[in-house]
Amino acid sequence: MTKESEEIKRLEALLAKKEEKSKALAAERKRLKASIKAKEESEKKWKAKFLELKKESKTKDAEQKRNRRKSQDTTEKLFDLLSRQLKDTDFTRK
Repeated sequence: MTKESEEIKRLEALLAKKEEKSKALAAERKRLKASIKAKEESEKKWKAKFLELKKESKTKDAEQKRNRRKSQDTTEKLFDLLSRQLKDTDFTRK
């Protein structure tokens, strides 16, 4: 009976060791899943921030383009007006 009881104790110890490893692996798996989830949420947050900044940049670029066009139109109008005035002045002098 002592051999049988020693065998039972040995098998129980192996089973306990296996259960500990299983619990440790389950805990590690849970930790990794939480880490992956946090990483995915962080990526979503940064992607949203990037898209928002990209949209703002496009808006600013479009506004700058409009302002440049307005400035150029104003400059051209002033140039036309001044050239007409110069022509008028030259014509009146002759």
